[in-house]
Amino acid sequence: MIPDHRTAGSIFEFKDRDIKTLSLEERVAFSKSNDFPEPGVSVLELLALNKALEASGNKPIRILETGMCFGTTTRFFLTHIAKYGGELHTVECQIRPLFKKVMEDMKLWDKIIVHNEDTREMYWDPKLRIDFLFIDSEHALSDALGEYMRFRHFINAEAIIGFHDSECCVGVKRAIEMINEVDKLELVSINDCKADAGIAFFRLIEKNRQDNAWNTRSRK
Repeated sequence: MIPDHRTAGSIFEFKDRDIKTLSLEERVAFSKSNDFPEPGVSVLELLALNKALEASGNKPIRILETGMCFGTTTRFFLTHIAKYGGELHTVECQIRPLFKKVMEDMKLWDKIIVHNEDTREMYWDPKLRIDFLFIDSEHALSDALGEYMRFRHFINAEAIIGFHDSECCVGVKRAIEMINEVDKLELVSINDCKADAGIAFFRLIEKNRQDNAWNTRSRK
């Protein structure tokens, strides 16, 4: 049975475990631990995230997550990186001291490359190509769309692009619509349950999609 935040235990139950060996049920429990004061992403949303990670291939990938809060998705990403390799970059303006302390106690904090700054001001090395971009910071149109455009030039072909709050926030919904007018996205996994905030993942099929005449370089 996959646990939810009401049944998950403490993250310290996994302190002496190798997180790369965790089952899916254990990965969810690890991510939904009750040590933090907010439920974070729902179980169904984590299962959609797992499906998107599987679609990225069982290989080393570079993940960039905007918005960490108390790290529900951060911990889930870590279990994938631990098993298959790669890098996890997280951008967070306001690092929660409790989350940092717990992760340090778990000896996992140094497994995350934390960018403690605003995405609009941070430097990103152009040589670091992104395989999986997950947008979950602020949720206005300017935030969700702005963060995609900020990192768009560093995204690999066939990369996975994810958005949290895709059902509850109009700005995120509209950002996805606008992005898909410019670039061609293919849905990979989704949780659109109305009881949750919503989460959606897409594969980037084509930049500057050619089926929109106004979006091509050729003009008749």
